[in-house]
Amino acid sequence: MVWRLNSHLKRIGALGGMALVSLLLASCDQEERLPGTRLAVFAADDSLLVQGQTEPVALSAPYVNADWSMQGGSNSHAMYHLALADAPAKAWGVDIGVQENAQQKITAQPIVANNFVYAMDANLNVSARRLTDGELVWRVNVGDADETSNTFGGGMAFGDGRLYVATGDSELFAMNPATGQAVWRARLLGPARGGVTFFQGRLYIQTLNNKTEAFHADTGRSIWQHQGIEEVTSIVGSSAPATDGQVVYVTYSSGEVYALIAETGGVIWTDIISPLGAFSGRLQQEISDIQALPVIDRGLLIVTSNGGRTVGYDIQRGLPAWEYTAGGTQTPAVSTEHIFLVTNDGTAVALQRSTGRAVWVKDLGSNATRSGVKKIEWFGPIIASNRLLFGSSLGHLIALSPFDGRLLGEISLGSGLSVPPVVANQNMIFLTQSARLLNYR
Repeated sequence: MVWRLNSHLKRIGALGGMALVSLLLASCDQEERLPGTRLAVFAADDSLLVQGQTEPVALSAPYVNADWSMQGGSNSHAMYHLALADAPAKAWGVDIGVQENAQQKITAQPIVANNFVYAMDANLNVSARRLTDGELVWRVNVGDADETSNTFGGGMAFGDGRLYVATGDSELFAMNPATGQAVWRARLLGPARGGVTFFQGRLYIQTLNNKTEAFHADTGRSIWQHQGIEEVTSIVGSSAPATDGQVVYVTYSSGEVYALIAETGGVIWTDIISPLGAFSGRLQQEISDIQALPVIDRGLLIVTSNGGRTVGYDIQRGLPAWEYTAGGTQTPAVSTEHIFLVTNDGTAVALQRSTGRAVWVKDLGSNATRSGVKKIEWFGPIIASNRLLFGSSLGHLIALSPFDGRLLGEISLGSGLSVPPVVANQNMIFLTQSARLLNYR
């Protein structure tokens, strides 16, 4: 009941839908609550249309995406409005291997292709499981046997019938997705902490030392390399390039943004997003790192920086079309005329795509007031069946109305998330810090 949102709302503006959403919430709370411990991380549910805004939020009809084939879902990282059940229930949950610890983190977002789920644990164990029931098909460790340190991290992509895996040991593998057997193996320019981007027979991988390399996907032969400004301080994890086939868009931990020629790696245009409040004393805000994936959306490149800025670039001119003075580490979600994101301070925001102006804001909560409770990190959002879905590092999934930001429901996942959730073929996949892979549908 709490998850259900009347399908008529998908074309209702924020002002017109507020009363109906309130009625839905009131009736649901009286009848039923979703299972799991509820956590008081929200401010009072007074999320609010920004004064003076009258443009209603609208969504296109949800569609069924068969796969989530790379970090961010696709080569553009724009997935739009996905189909999901009105009341998704847990279908299965399995342990995939080594959980996070003080030295090793899980950085690879699961991917879904041809009804299989591929996931990587904190110790570079890659596994393939059936999407239907979670049954293990194969499991392979892709770590370097000669590497003695606690390396971790990496990312995956699927394309042209192969699984591609980049690792924190500075290696790239092409694997047979049915068996896990390596087809070819290549050396990277540095450790990988983020995903692999596949498009039109090429692979684009960004490494921890702010280098990007393009490979031929069939042979593993290097095509070109690009170097940004190397940063000493960055956040665990990394962005991944976005491409439309002609241009590759890369963002680095230095705050640099590059548009590169896909064929040669030559620079078309570049910019740098400096952090806001450089003397604020808040270390996270002072780090320029762009960990959120760049998003290509109909002539607009959307870049969110940890340094407190979100910029919409006119792709043709290479110039900012607008700027919003808040940012974070999570990839924005785009709809027809609006952009949704969560900031470092735990605020969910809906922005007008054309101007970058806020339509509504909602405080999700980031710093707990009770002693002994750590800072909350939010992952997402994903737009799915008229809801905005966010997961948290404390193990909760919440649903907000995309029309006005009001809370629709929340459930407990049992463990905090490591990476953003994915949606494919009406399945919602989570990977937790305890290396637990969960499927809801």
